[in-house]
Amino acid sequence: METPDGSNAWFGLAASCMSDSLWQLAVHLPETTLSHRACPWGGHLVRFDSRNIFIQAAPKDPSGVMVRPEVRGRYSGTPEEFPARCQQLFAPGNALLERRTRMWVMRMARVLFGHCSNDEGHGSNGLFYDLETATAQHQIRRNFPEQGDCSYVGQGCLIISRPEG
Repeated sequence: METPDGSNAWFGLAASCMSDSLWQLAVHLPETTLSHRACPWGGHLVRFDSRNIFIQAAPKDPSGVMVRPEVRGRYSGTPEEFPARCQQLFAPGNALLERRTRMWVMRMARVLFGHCSNDEGHGSNGLFYDLETATAQHQIRRNFPEQGDCSYVGQGCLIISRPEG
């Protein structure tokens, strides 16, 4: 089964990603875990769960911790690790971005998991470490799946920020 089109399928996984049921724990450290489980549309999902991350000058509303994709894609000082450019704006928080990923953590994931296919049409290993640009829809939802959460979908990846305590 291929990865479904659009962000709704990924957002549909958000609540189950925040629960420990269905996940097999692979690595457990005091502040971080690595887990995996079967993906509903085939293959596997990998979850990195990091706790107690300090965010300097964090917003009062925890659901505002991540910036909207079109903002990140238009900021001229985009970090070298994750350069992005907004190609099209569909609605606030919903944009088509062209990007590359050079983040060290993604490079480590590629080392750990090897050759991973990505069915979103932007190359094999597109999620883990790209030297070539890839274009995909990115979307953010605030206060989802719960009040105070911030969820972001893009390039075959779901990122959820949840306040501690």
